[in-house]
Amino acid sequence: MNKPLMLLMCAVLLFRSATHAEDEVRTISLSDCIRAGLTNNIKLQSAGIDRAIGQEQAISARAMLDPRLAMGTTYWQSELTDSRSFVPGQKETVDVSARLQKAFSTGTRAELGLYQNRFRVNEGTNSLFGGLIPQYSSGLSLSMSQSLMKNAFGDIDRSLLASAELGSAIAGAIYWRERQSVMLDVVSSYWDLYAAGMNYRTGMESLERARRLLTTNRERVADGLLDETDVLAVEALIATRAVDVLALSNAVAGAKDVLLNLVEPSGEHWDDIRIGFPPNHRVAQEHLEGDPVAVALANRRDVAAVEMLVDLAEMDLLMKKSVARPDLQLLGSVSIGASDSGLDDLFEFSDSGWTGGLSLEVPLFRTAEQSAIRQARLQMKKAMNNSDSLRNAVELECRMATRALVTGQERGKATKRAMELQKRKLDLEKQKFENEGRSATQWVIQAEDDVSIAEMAFNLAIAEYEKSAARYRMAMGLDPVALDEVRPANLSEETN
Repeated sequence: MNKPLMLLMCAVLLFRSATHAEDEVRTISLSDCIRAGLTNNIKLQSAGIDRAIGQEQAISARAMLDPRLAMGTTYWQSELTDSRSFVPGQKETVDVSARLQKAFSTGTRAELGLYQNRFRVNEGTNSLFGGLIPQYSSGLSLSMSQSLMKNAFGDIDRSLLASAELGSAIAGAIYWRERQSVMLDVVSSYWDLYAAGMNYRTGMESLERARRLLTTNRERVADGLLDETDVLAVEALIATRAVDVLALSNAVAGAKDVLLNLVEPSGEHWDDIRIGFPPNHRVAQEHLEGDPVAVALANRRDVAAVEMLVDLAEMDLLMKKSVARPDLQLLGSVSIGASDSGLDDLFEFSDSGWTGGLSLEVPLFRTAEQSAIRQARLQMKKAMNNSDSLRNAVELECRMATRALVTGQERGKATKRAMELQKRKLDLEKQKFENEGRSATQWVIQAEDDVSIAEMAFNLAIAEYEKSAARYRMAMGLDPVALDEVRPANLSEETN
């Protein structure tokens, strides 16, 4: 067996393996690839984890406003007489307390407290002290504080809550942009595989035409109509094209590996997967309506994320300014209670009281606070610069994507027309060679090469057009492919 035929058989065996039954092979469409990629892509999964973390952080921040309940009890026994207890002898005290605390986004802090106390002295203790101190007491109090400067009416609290919500929204925007990026990668790899597969088919057809030409030339040499050099030229052509077919088959395998690595990173069951493509592909005319830049700025998640980062930096600056202020708080409380030697009248709450006051804490130098403010200003300026830079980049990307799409449309039409003309030229050249004797082997070979080149150029143009259309939609902030528009039916199997 000669070397060209051996190479051809290797190429065929590499991509026509019969190790699996036909019913075990799955043919998946572009929409199947995209859905699998969105499910299995590791990078997208990590972005989803970041989004979940952002949501949990927002929930955690809101928890600062959740009410809190504190309860406790203590038992105290002593024979000491000190500033805390001037009653001589053995004494015992039992305290029970409960406090319900609530913080509000206005900076208000409230506490509702309930306590009960039992105090006992030994029978040998002077009865005067025992009579002066009630054995049982209880009370109910409501205390409130309002920050007037540092956390003036909740500046810090609202900033923390809004920052957490913005962080969650930013993580969500990053996730959706990453989702679109994964879709674009899958679409690009899918059409790269399409071009590789179609070029492999073109190479096989070209090789088959060369083999038919060899048969014809051998017959004509036997009839004395051609010289043996025409046979040698075609044999050399077959040897070269067999190697080209092997290279094209390897390109198919490489493109398929890239696509499946995006779809199923684990690499399991790849031998059981075949990729389907729509038959009779044609270049559709994309309608470019409206201002692409305006559409992109309105739809793109990365633009929204950067703008939210500017808002986040602005909130951080406001919070740092609030933290640097003196801490002036208005304090007040009201309470009711009762005390007696017995339990009968303990919960009548016949006694009352109230307190009010101001608390002021002034940092003397505020060195750290002023430094934090300066850093926050710089961070806000940096965020604004990033926003302006991204807007400029989006405008440039939209212009380039629009030009690439228009070019792709025109290239698809032109290469299709060139392919049709080259096929007609080949038919005429073969007719002249076989029937009229007005052509030579080298001209037929040249015409066949021209057809192959034109077909491959058309296949690449189709793939580039589809990728440019996906990149155009991506630049507009849309999904590179609308999954409900992808037709999974009537697929031809991959051309490998």
